[in-house]
Amino acid sequence: MDLSRSGLQFTLRENFKHDARLRASFNALTQQTFEFDFEQWYQDGYWGEGCQPSVLVHEGRIVANICANLMNLDVLGEHKRCIQLGTVMVAPAYRGIGLSRVLLERVLDRWRGQCDLLYLFANDTVLDYYPKFGFHRVLEHEYSAVLTPSPQPCRFHKVDMDDVLERQRFISAIESAVPAARLAMRSNPDQTMFYCTSFFKDCVHYSAALQAYVVMEVVDGVMTLYEVFARQTLDLQALIAQLSTPQTIRVVLGFTPLDVSGFEAQPLESDDSLFVLGQAGQFIEDTRLMLPLLSHA
Repeated sequence: MDLSRSGLQFTLRENFKHDARLRASFNALTQQTFEFDFEQWYQDGYWGEGCQPSVLVHEGRIVANICANLMNLDVLGEHKRCIQLGTVMVAPAYRGIGLSRVLLERVLDRWRGQCDLLYLFANDTVLDYYPKFGFHRVLEHEYSAVLTPSPQPCRFHKVDMDDVLERQRFISAIESAVPAARLAMRSNPDQTMFYCTSFFKDCVHYSAALQAYVVMEVVDGVMTLYEVFARQTLDLQALIAQLSTPQTIRVVLGFTPLDVSGFEAQPLESDDSLFVLGQAGQFIEDTRLMLPLLSHA
């Protein structure tokens, strides 16, 4: 599809990830906008059909993008097919001529009515933009707890995510894991590996005794537990106790625990706000849930 804006000609492209030239242009714009790119994720074989960019090309260069990310979520025991929009970006020289609107309207036309939940995360600069398209802001809640320092050493060991066999074991655990959250991603190793081979590469830990993987980090005595992958439901409080050290004073969860007792829920304070198309996401606010941090695309 070709279109014209402000005297410039653009071509819409999709399904281009195996085109090295366009993929390089896509990565360049992502790096310029967000300071990361998708190349290693692609080279490692994790860019599957769940991430579907729609881009506008001008003179051979990608200048605008929006990704539709296909997500399967378990929500309070029910399966929901969801679409998360993300990586919304326009090259600086092409802003202000409606390119984002063109892409957003196309994606909405494609997916509206085809999923249970269509949502995105927006920063403070565009909070007034997405309601024009029928999106409503939804408040999430974050769960945390004060910890009694454990005298025992941490019983998890760090996983070497550069080791191919270790990666394969981790992926198998993701695929066979039972939900550890009230609102959980169903088996989605591609999305999880996006984080765990880059930003959280040093945050994957394993316990042979529990046969469980966790993604966690500790900064200034505060443990952030992003995710738990195990074949059976675990006692989260006991697991956290095994993860903690004498220096760990607090834990913050990157998901809503199955059992919220012992945790304090607070409205989530974040640089990004959740927007859901229509009223379909109001249950997230009403039942004090949050979308898992590792599901953010």
